Amino acid sequence: MKLKQKSEFNADASDLLIKNNYYAPSVHCSYYSVFQLMKVAMKDFKGVDYETIDANVASSNSSEHRYIRNEILNIIRDFDYNEYSRMSRNIKDLYQFRIESDYKNIEVNSQKATKAKKFSRDIILYIKENFHV
Repeated sequence: MKLKQKSEFNADASDLLIKNNYYAPSVHCSYYSVFQLMKVAMKDFKGVDYETIDANVASSNSSEHRYIRNEILNIIRDFDYNEYSRMSRNIKDLYQFRIESDYKNIEVNSQKATKAKKFSRDIILYIKENFHV
């Protein structure tokens, strides 16, 4: 339950940061609110604990972010391919925004922060409705 609460805190923090014109950190929080909820969804949907997920990540030769993203997208693809395409695009765009926000020497403006927040809200709503977290 702690990771789900962290996801909610990050979503709230993103709103507060945008409101106070801290756009780059808001993108970071928008992304992590999704990432954390995807990990919760994976645990609940697949019925595996976080230690098993971590062990699977370690043995996958992949980053934790890529592993979780791919696992969730594979589940979505099995539900509905059209939603898979949309969610895949949204998750990858949000991830790219986070990379730019955290690591690139570029300005993150209100428009980009708001777009990242929109992506995160859409992804979170989909996960909550379809993974029942």
